[in-house]
Amino acid sequence: MTTEVLFIGFLDSPHFARWTRMVLQRTDFRICLFGSSPARRINPLLQQLLVDYPNRLVISKHNPRFSVLVSIIDLVPIFGLRARLLRRCLEEKKYHLIHYFEMQHSGYLLDKVALDNKPLVAYSNYGSDIFWFSRKKSHRRKIIRTLSMTDLVFYECDRDNDFLSRHIRPAAKLVKTVNSGGLTVQKDRSFSNRDIILVKGYSNKWGRALWVLWKLAAERKQIKENYRIVMYSCDYHVPLLAAFWGRLVGIKVKCHIKGTLTHSETLDLFNDAIMHIAVSRSDGVPSSTLEAMQGGAIPIQSKTACMEDWIDNGRTGFLIEREGTELLSAFRRILHDPAFREYAARQNQVIIRDRHDSKLVGERVAAAYKDLLSKCN
Repeated sequence: MTTEVLFIGFLDSPHFARWTRMVLQRTDFRICLFGSSPARRINPLLQQLLVDYPNRLVISKHNPRFSVLVSIIDLVPIFGLRARLLRRCLEEKKYHLIHYFEMQHSGYLLDKVALDNKPLVAYSNYGSDIFWFSRKKSHRRKIIRTLSMTDLVFYECDRDNDFLSRHIRPAAKLVKTVNSGGLTVQKDRSFSNRDIILVKGYSNKWGRALWVLWKLAAERKQIKENYRIVMYSCDYHVPLLAAFWGRLVGIKVKCHIKGTLTHSETLDLFNDAIMHIAVSRSDGVPSSTLEAMQGGAIPIQSKTACMEDWIDNGRTGFLIEREGTELLSAFRRILHDPAFREYAARQNQVIIRDRHDSKLVGERVAAAYKDLLSKCN
């Protein structure tokens, strides 16, 4: 008998797409997709998977066609259009498993759907789902209520373990793994002759990319003579402000707006960068930082992401305070210590190969699904 599974998540997300690919490759599930965010775009990888697995992967016919409009209408709580559509999806077919990816859009959405007999429920704990939002009373209540119906949790950060353990179902299981479906490990590459200083361009509720630029002004002479600054996944206002900063300090900054680079083009940047700087107010295990490490870029990562398991501070990269002074000392060490760069880059590739290979992650995830589903057979 084919296992029928409903995935509720961001259809435009590369993480969601890679997880879906991993599950299709490692199981015989038939997966139906339901979008939980306003985005209308479907990730290119997900589009390809729909072509490659026509009998095992479909988008629900109840998935909102005018997703942005539905989200606007749902700002008035009494309407709940997306939840009504999800309810129709669940009433139309008997699913063995529902897996919601991310709490605030997907989990809360599922919580609104009142069914007499919900199937087994799994949850992928994204970035700040628990760490950040559980501090807020209104969110905390929703999170606890949603977790109380959850049978399996995939989580990345030990910091969330205690909260999750206290609020999931008594017999539920926690599985620690990355939420991006793992990486296809690449062959060794040269770490010399790199001239790109790569900065993650988030500058919004979470990101601190512009703060990074202002700090790097202290090293403008060194940068101008020998290096290039490239920012990727930039929010829309970042290029204008980065250009203003560049005129002040005499350095041109290349900016790529979020969504304008393909995944392959982003990987090329990681492969050419000497370092990867990512500073945020809150995050989980950033897939971009792991991919940069695999590409040979030395990570400078804020401690607000749970990267302690991945970065040996001062040996394979740097963990800095969100707005601390360590950024410049880490920056200088990477630029001026070639022996450190070589050691860190090679060690990071070993770490990714041993812990983040898509085959290893896929086997762990498939085993967790199998164990959960065996309980209801």
